[in-house]
Amino acid sequence: MTSKAVSEFRSPEAELQTAFNSLDANSDGVVSRDELFSAIESVVATMPPDPAAQVAGRNWADESAAAFDAIDVDGNGLLDYEEFVAMLSGLRVAPSALEEVS
Repeated sequence: MTSKAVSEFRSPEAELQTAFNSLDANSDGVVSRDELFSAIESVVATMPPDPAAQVAGRNWADESAAAFDAIDVDGNGLLDYEEFVAMLSGLRVAPSALEEVS
């Protein structure tokens, strides 16, 4: 059991694919804005309110929309796996680089 956990930890690609698949609610190979926001909303609903964010006028939906637009490199309103990996790794990927990968 422990060796299995260690081997899975050393396989970030498999873990990223699992996370991507979990967000891809309709299994169409991309994560839509609605799918991502639904997942974020579920997390936010379980967290206690953040008074500092409320005072600052921060809104998770607005911030999530801006983040989605920033990582939707090709601007099609969907995150494919390459954009998802780039988001999680902190990389900025140019649209031409995505075309080369596809």
